Amino acid sequence: MVMAESHLPLFFALVAVALSVFYYVFTQYRRLPPFPVVNAYRNDFNRAKAHHEYQTRARELVSTGLAQHHGRPFTIITPNGPKVILSSALSDWVKNNKDLDHPALVRDDFLAGYSGFNAQTVLHEGSQVVNLIKSKLSKNETHISVMNTHITGVLDQSWGADQSWHSIDWQKDTTSLISHAAASVFVGPHLAKNPEWQSLTNKYVMNYFTALGQIREWPAPLWPVAHLFNPLSRTCRHDMKRARIMITEELRRRKSEETHSTLPYNDTIEWLSAAAGEKPIDLGAMQLALAIAALFTTSEALRQTILEICKHTDIVSPLRNEVEEAIAQHGWTTAALIKMRLMDSVMKEAQRTLPASVGLERKALRDTMMPDGVKIPAGTHIAVDASLMWSPEVYASPETFDARRYLDLREKTGSPAHAFTATSKEHITFGQGRSVCPGRFFAETDMKLCLAQILLKYDFRLEETYKSTSIVMGFYPVVDPFVKVEVRRRNASRI
Repeated sequence: MVMAESHLPLFFALVAVALSVFYYVFTQYRRLPPFPVVNAYRNDFNRAKAHHEYQTRARELVSTGLAQHHGRPFTIITPNGPKVILSSALSDWVKNNKDLDHPALVRDDFLAGYSGFNAQTVLHEGSQVVNLIKSKLSKNETHISVMNTHITGVLDQSWGADQSWHSIDWQKDTTSLISHAAASVFVGPHLAKNPEWQSLTNKYVMNYFTALGQIREWPAPLWPVAHLFNPLSRTCRHDMKRARIMITEELRRRKSEETHSTLPYNDTIEWLSAAAGEKPIDLGAMQLALAIAALFTTSEALRQTILEICKHTDIVSPLRNEVEEAIAQHGWTTAALIKMRLMDSVMKEAQRTLPASVGLERKALRDTMMPDGVKIPAGTHIAVDASLMWSPEVYASPETFDARRYLDLREKTGSPAHAFTATSKEHITFGQGRSVCPGRFFAETDMKLCLAQILLKYDFRLEETYKSTSIVMGFYPVVDPFVKVEVRRRNASRI
């Protein structure tokens, strides 16, 4: 039977796809990685076992690789492709090497440029959003009052006024605190209180990261095709369009209010618009970019800190006293947040007790030579071992949560090098060098305001029989999303 001419284009497209997959598999399994692979297995043609080992035993793979190869570089196969792991001894070299670029790696790993993923594109392919975070969001006194108002409103609504013990929705209610506080500065109080906007931004972030995982299950040449047909990718495209519409409506609303109000808006919509001047910008994508940057990582940090406080109830009274004294002296200001040094230490120690296995992830923009003369080829993805964060050579009793660990170090040295926002090779959660997290100061403000309000207004505890367990997802652990936390409103508060 002769194939109908109308079917020929489809036939040739399928043949092209099949050849692409065959070529990918053939070359990937015959092309030697630049350094020894620690999770390569015989007959693992689709790399299912390699990926499973990475997802469930990444930290062990890093430790094994360092031991087997005596600190020399080695490779771990991940769903994103091979990652070359370097010893922490090379942290300063990586930090200062201009041939190694973090945004380029993020663009590769997070599929920047795919439709619907425009938020990731504007976050890492242009400087507008990053410059905004550095210049406007960091250490801005004017944000504190409006953020605090939104945090109070969320607590009143979701945690309630009940003075008897009751459960909260752990994942939803903690994320909502960060989301509302951040949105009050990102899009202003009016849109921040809009339930549709809150739902859209939270849903977009979760759908985006889930879609990434689903797309990566396919061979790399098929990622663009998988993206087109992936249901969550379609949802992301829809939500991107809706975000643009809602931002346009907000701009029209503000325009109509100009004749009735002389008060300027003090949020990222105004700052980005002013910086762009007459140039067209994608404000909807930029707002979702800010959501990606702020919501998941900061809410995870908040959850981990709350969880550690629940496990170590002896620090509740000292924390509460510190907050009360700081607010009594300075009100809800930056000065008060700076005075909360024990809280700062608790937040940083909570980061240390649930660390990533690696840090300082980079892509080699061109061939570059390591200090010992070994070449890292252009295009290679690298990461630095993060084990100094739990090393007994760096920290006394590293397996133990010590609320005062970083406070004692600050008092001993008289240096802010151990503050929550400070970075070093011994604590690389925020990265280092040119690509150090620009939003860490905003995250600090957000978290301290949330924790201060919680401590002043509520008692909180883990349900008596619940034992929390973090979830391992490759290099990056996730706070137990099923934690059972109970709260009750305090009788008296000196707010």
